[in-house]
Amino acid sequence: MRLQAAPRNNKGERRPTDLELYNGLWLGQTVLGRVVVSTRKGARVEILEAHNTPTDNLRHRHGDTAEVRECQVKALPTPEAVTGNPNNTAGPLLSAFLHDRRTMWHRGWQLQSCNREDRENVMMRVEGVNGGGLVSRVCGLPIFVPYSQLHKDRDLRYSEEELRERYLGKDIEVAVIEVDMRSQKLVASVSRGLSNSIMRKFHVGHLVEGMVRRIDRNGVFIGIKDTMETGLLHISNVSRKHVPDVSEVFSVGEMVWVMVMGFEPGFGKVSFSTAELEVEDGDIMTNKELCWENRGEWLV
Repeated sequence: MRLQAAPRNNKGERRPTDLELYNGLWLGQTVLGRVVVSTRKGARVEILEAHNTPTDNLRHRHGDTAEVRECQVKALPTPEAVTGNPNNTAGPLLSAFLHDRRTMWHRGWQLQSCNREDRENVMMRVEGVNGGGLVSRVCGLPIFVPYSQLHKDRDLRYSEEELRERYLGKDIEVAVIEVDMRSQKLVASVSRGLSNSIMRKFHVGHLVEGMVRRIDRNGVFIGIKDTMETGLLHISNVSRKHVPDVSEVFSVGEMVWVMVMGFEPGFGKVSFSTAELEVEDGDIMTNKELCWENRGEWLV
């Protein structure tokens, strides 16, 4: 009998099937079990505890909790199989492999979440190089760094020989950017990892060099050097004097120094100021070089 996944209501809540209610367990549930008998074909396990299931509902329960391990419910016996078994030995089919595999992939999702929310990286030792990029394993999971994620300039290409010399056998810091369940691998980025390392050093008052990427009436968007990140230099933070038109002060492609004035958790938005670098009010509009020279007073 092939078991179908239990249906969900319009709120996404899962309703147990009659078969699952009969057994007191459901497919995919995590249980704690103790091995009673082990053979080459498998093992008989006494279920001690099951997540979200009252222990009174468990048919295979033992009081001794020594040497237990977690497993995942893979299949359930039919009511006919249970009632037709005089010894009442019919029980759920458990899988330690499926549980461990699910736990590993949960770790993969955590690594991706840490990158997105906290700019956290992970270390990997490059185990191989192929035509697409770098390969390795992290937390037991295969991880892949494509060519496009080796450098912030995605058009830059290395030969396979250059990649081997540059990366093979070396520990590198990367950021997990995708969990590809279809291909069963994590996708990581060296360029994003470098960007994370730089951004995590930011604090209010930190000086940053960057390039003017875009100008509009609200201010200047500064691309932070050696990253793919952008922060806003609002027109009100350009100078201590009134700035009628920010496009008369900066031009696209110009390299500038700015001070970090604030940022959101995860560095989603970063705000900059050049007014704090002025010696005299209005210097940023008349003598920017003097402001850049004056930045030394703020370097820590």
